[in-house]
Order: sequence, then C-alpha cells, then structure tokens
Amino acid sequence: MNNNIKVIILHGILGFSGWHESVKKELELRGYTVYADLLPHPDHPSRKEWIKKGLNILNKIPDKENVIIIGHSLGATLALDLLELIDKQIMLFISVSGFFEDYNAELNSYYLKEKTINFKKVISNAKKRIVIYGDNDKFVPQSNLKRLAEKLRPQETIIVHGGGHLSKSNGFTEFPLLLDLVTENS
Repeated sequence: MNNNIKVIILHGILGFSGWHESVKKELELRGYTVYADLLPHPDHPSRKEWIKKGLNILNKIPDKENVIIIGHSLGATLALDLLELIDKQIMLFISVSGFFEDYNAELNSYYLKEKTINFKKVISNAKKRIVIYGDNDKFVPQSNLKRLAEKLRPQETIIVHGGGHLSKSNGFTEFPLLLDLVTENS
C-alpha cells in the first residue's frame, strides 16, 4: 500500500480528457490518495486562478516529498508553475503531452504569454521528472513537446508512437503506462 503518497492529477484546457478517471480509480485501489479536482473555468482558464487552485491542493499536503504531480497538456504548464512556487521538493513530476511556450494557438496563447518558467527552480523542486508525449500530436507541435523535455531535463522521456495528444480522442480512456510509471517510481 502507498498510504503516504499523494498524487495530484492536473487536467488541461477543456477539462478531463479520457484517462484521468480510470487512472484516479486504479491509483486509489493501489492505496494512493489522489486529488483530481476540476480546475476553474476549464474552457477559458485564468493562469492566476489555476495557480491558486493548485497551491490550495498542494498546501493541504504537509509532506511534499511524498507528492507526485501528473500534468496533462496545459495542466503540465500549471504543474511547472506550481513547482516554481513551492519551497520543498516533490517525489515525481510526470508531464503528459506537456508544453510551456506559446505556439500561437487561439485556445491557449493568452495563458502561455502570461509568464515564463524558471526551470532551475522547477528542476530543483522535482526529484524525478518524466516526460511522455505522442509522436503525432495534432494539438501541440512536436517542437514544443520536445522543447519541454529539453528544458525539464527529465530522467526519462517516452514518446508514444501514434499516441496523438494522449487523450480520449486518441483512444486513451485508460493509461497503463502512466500507472506503471507512478508505481515504479514511488
């Protein structure tokens, strides 16, 4: 059992996209405490509101060294913001189809232009970092997905052949790889 380990799942724009609920349920069955709250205004998020909500979740957990954060898409950007702001190191950050730089998408450009990321601080606050993305993501350019991996300097980068945005539209209603990564790294 993993009674002391807390997993925070941060969704992207438009909310949960496929695998989040099944991953949450399976992790809970394995003894993890999982926070997978709907972030405010998922269809048009405010970065400040998302950071506030994320910090509220993190502040409920006194032992940050037992925290795993999984961020999908824009949720990975939020995770970067949170890792930049906290003062303690977490156990693991997993970026799923994550990015941080503006790529002029109407849906999220305003959000990404609001601030830059201090990767030195992010890296120091996540003991282990894993990046996962699909090799044919139709929403985020490959260059942006790769750029996050370069800046984050993860211990592991996994490129899923034919994975798309690793969401429901690409058949990801379950995500065994992600479950395995959490279990193996906690």
